[in-house]
Amino acid sequence: MFSPIKFFGRQQKYGAQFHLVMVAYKHLISQVDSSQPKVKAIEASRKIAFNSVTSYSREVDIVLTNEGEEWLELKSLQMPLNKSLLKEWTGYPSKPKRGQHIHKEFFSDFLELESEDEPSLQKLSWRFQQFVSQDKKYKGPKTTDLKKIKLDERLCKVPAAAKSDVKKKTDNEHVAHTKTCESLFYSMVGVQNTKAIMKDFLDNNLLEGMEDLINAVE
Repeated sequence: MFSPIKFFGRQQKYGAQFHLVMVAYKHLISQVDSSQPKVKAIEASRKIAFNSVTSYSREVDIVLTNEGEEWLELKSLQMPLNKSLLKEWTGYPSKPKRGQHIHKEFFSDFLELESEDEPSLQKLSWRFQQFVSQDKKYKGPKTTDLKKIKLDERLCKVPAAAKSDVKKKTDNEHVAHTKTCESLFYSMVGVQNTKAIMKDFLDNNLLEGMEDLINAVE
């Protein structure tokens, strides 16, 4: 699972690998450290209500649980980041157009996190895969790449159609909601690479005697 794979011009294969690695990683860490959240569900449907008549059936990649739920969303995008996939969602009732899904997902997740009415989750984590393909032609983003395109400003933006509901749901004006989102953004959103996962294994004595392997990983 940790080996780089060939890249065929589509990202589904890398995304599937990333998903499997993260499920295995989160499960194994929870087995050796009882303070770590356990894997509760995979590709789980969670309803996010925008208002009394409009809601969103959100499919969460991995749901973790300790005292409350943590939603873990995984994204596999190649560099340079395609900004056409990070378009602003214009808001309900219209369905997101091509390239608006990522913004809709993040806006909805953070709105639910900040909800005053018993939110479905207590923690939100988004991870972009940092990878290097076997032929070295393709790679995933670093944290600096996310900051370079101002991903926080892109994903924290409140759609015009949702401004009044942000106030009702979070008891904050949409401007304050956006500022809070941007201030917390990089504590929720980051990159995940194989070396970091293997370092966690090493720190938890799961790769005892294999320290050299860590340095061999791209």
